[in-house]
Formats: sequence, structure tokens, C-alpha cells
Amino acid sequence: MRSFFILLLVVIIPICGRKCHAQNKVGINTQNPSVTFDVNGKVRVGNDTVTQISAGTIRFNPETGDFEGWDGNQWNNFSQDPKESFWPAYQNRGAIGSYIPVSLEDAAQGDEFGYAVDIEGNYAVVGSPGWQGNRGRAFVYKREPVFGFWSLQKTLYGSSAITDERFGHSVSISGDKILIGAPKHLNTAINKRLGQAYVFKLNGNDWSQIGVIPNSYCRVEDFGWDVKLVGNQALISSPTVSTDPSCLIPVNTNKGEVWFVNLDVGYFQTSTLDTNVPGISGLAMYGYAVDMDNGWAVVSAPFSTSPTAREDSIYIFKQSTLAPWMWTKKQAFAGYFHDTQVGKSVSIKGETIYVGEPYYDYVSGDNKGALRVFKYDNVTELWYENTFRIGEDDNGFFGHSVSVDNGFGLCAAYTDPINYGVYLQAYDPLMRNHVTITDPLTTSFDLNVSDVSISGKNFVVGLPLGMAENGQMGGRIFFGKIR
Repeated sequence: MRSFFILLLVVIIPICGRKCHAQNKVGINTQNPSVTFDVNGKVRVGNDTVTQISAGTIRFNPETGDFEGWDGNQWNNFSQDPKESFWPAYQNRGAIGSYIPVSLEDAAQGDEFGYAVDIEGNYAVVGSPGWQGNRGRAFVYKREPVFGFWSLQKTLYGSSAITDERFGHSVSISGDKILIGAPKHLNTAINKRLGQAYVFKLNGNDWSQIGVIPNSYCRVEDFGWDVKLVGNQALISSPTVSTDPSCLIPVNTNKGEVWFVNLDVGYFQTSTLDTNVPGISGLAMYGYAVDMDNGWAVVSAPFSTSPTAREDSIYIFKQSTLAPWMWTKKQAFAGYFHDTQVGKSVSIKGETIYVGEPYYDYVSGDNKGALRVFKYDNVTELWYENTFRIGEDDNGFFGHSVSVDNGFGLCAAYTDPINYGVYLQAYDPLMRNHVTITDPLTTSFDLNVSDVSISGKNFVVGLPLGMAENGQMGGRIFFGKIR
């Protein structure tokens, strides 16, 4: 940084001549500098990582998108949001975060704003499936890198105001595309709510719908219950199987199915992630939660049908490198006890899988909940359970929503009868330390943390029963950052 200014002086002083030097002032694009260094125009500041730094040095940090100043001990952000409230750092890990509350001025009770959330880079998408009597809508937010503000960029809608399709029940963003599930979409040809999913694409600064993935199978309902988009590859789940005898394969169960869709070859289901796995039958709701990353997929079946059949499980699939539409089941993991809802939420990133188990009972009936973390072993090419962490509070249902990214993960309790449920834990990569976060604006109506998502050090928390700014329980979200 210092060499940058020295170079400027070398270039500027000959141009200014004796007049500038005599005044001890330097001007660029001005013959009469009013201060010591007067620039009539723009100044670009980079991030020289080689030159030794000293107090008073400034830089632009491309990783955070912020200007920073060195005080002799650490870099300090120039662009802090004055609305932020901070958590204390945990030990020496420096995990400090900030909450930026966002709610809707037109919120109405039952909107469920924040029911589903997803974040990637500087974009986030938030589902509000209860809006207008379950018609549903979704919102795209963009982070301004310099100041850290999240601003609403676009409101997205489904197909019709009369479908009651719960558009926004599930959301996923990847690159310049967004996938949104509408599991109650009405198929007018057979008058059944089979569900479908919508694809949106960023064109310039606008998000527009470019395709629809319909449910082509009468036997499957709630298509779009959960969705995951990675590039042009998508997973779409249908945890409910129809009981309509007119369907092709009527089954009186909620066995569930999961479909893999390659958007490169059209908006249709190209293959399934095999449901014929041990223990899947009855009301398991296979596909209740899905996630996918780097050629691996995780599918949950969090419900059991009998006191002895431990069917609440997760299933791990591997994608074929030769035939990308083919998936092979590699492993399965069940709960330690009956009906603990293993896999109520799942998240995979790289060699780490987070699995929520919200009804885990440390003592019978306490429902503290738990988080199970699985790691991949490159030698054996198998996944193994690395960490098991129990929630802190009775009836907190810790593990209701989870999200993991490279380096950090989140696990939220669904409800907390003492602190109104806005519990969130950010773990370090080895799960040794964590920060417990509570909502500084909590009210007695904030009983649910429905969904969380993290990307890098930015995250979003959805509270679909939260109090909005207009006083309605239409829901709200919080954007946070781990510093």
C-alpha cells in the first residue's frame, strides 16, 4: 500500500511543479489543491499482501467486499452497518456476527415469510408459501458488498392467483438460476394437486421464469416439497404417494420418491434416486429433505410406522461419472431410537454432512434434539459419523433446520420455551467451538426457526411466525455474517 502512494508522488510532483511542492500540497486533476493530497476524480485502492503494513494503512479486501484500515493490530471494517447488533467473539476464534432484520410492510398473518430460505454468494431467496391463502410468493435479495446491506431485488410468483399451490414451500439458488417448489400446484387435467417446480434465471439485473418442471406421475403428490439446485442439476422430492385408485400405481402409503432433473436436456424428470432401499415403506416420507453437492446426494425418510422399525433414516447416493443421470445408493444411517425424526433436515457440502434429529430424547420426553455430523473418508470411500451434539434446552427440537458450507455450519432449534426459539449455533470446522446466537428483537410470537442457510460467512434465518414491522405475524428473516 505504501509503495502505491510513493509511486503516485513520483508521478505527481513533476507534474505539479514548484507551486505544489512549495505549498506542501499535491493535486491530481486540479492546479489548486485544497488539502495535502487532493484528487479530483476516482482513486482505486487494491490489496497488496506483500508489503509490510503499518498503522494507518488502508486497503480494499476483495474477500469481504469492504474497505479496511490497519490500526497496528488488526484490520477494521470502514463500512459497518449502524443497525447491526453484535454477538461477542467466542474465545479466540473471532466469530462475530450481526443481525440485519428484514420483514415485509405488507405482511399478513399466515404469509409464512421465511418458511424456506437459501443463500449463495451475494444472493438469497426467501419463500413465503402462505401468502394470499397459500398461493405463495418468493423474494430475491441481493447483498451490496461494500456496505453489507441486503436489499430486495425481485418478487417472484407462480402460475396463478387461484391455484393455492404454496409457491415458495422450497427454494434453492445456484449461480444465475433459482428453483422454487410449489407442492400443491393443481393439475387441472385430472383435478389433483400433484405439485410442480419453477425455474428462474438472472438476466442482467432481473430474474425471470424460464421453465416449469411438471409432475408427470399421478401416483406422486407434493412434487416440489423439497428442491436442490446445483448448476443445471436438480433434485425434486415427492414424499407423498397418492391414494387415488385411478392413479397408475395407487399405494396407500407415503413412501415417497425423489427425482433427478438435468436442466441441460429439458425440464423433465430424467431418473429417480432409488426408493427400493431397506426399511423404506409405510409412512416414512422418503424425500422429506434432500441436498446435493459434488456428485453426492442425501435423502431423508424421517418418519417411522411401527415401534420396532427404525425407518427414520438418511440415505447417501453417489452420482455416476460416466452416466450423470444414474445414482447409486452407497450408505444408510438410522436413528438411535424410535421416531426421533432423523433427517428432518439435511445439508451436504464437500466432505461434511449435517443431519438434524429434532426429536432426540436425552431423557425420555425432553425433546432436546440433536445434530449428527458425518465425514467422508477418502481411503475407505465411506461416510462415518464424526460428531453427535445434543441440544441445550428441553423441547427445543434442536436440529429442525441445518446448513453447512466450507468452514462453517448452522444448526437451529425449532423452538425454545424460554428464549422464544431463535437459537442458532455456528460451529468451527472441527465442531470444537460454537457460538449460540439469540434474536435481539425476539417477541413471544417468534416460536419457530423454520429454515437456515449459510454461504461462506453470510447466512439467513427464516422465522415464518415472526412479528413483521407492521405488527402482523407474517414472518421475518435475519441476515447475519460471521466475522
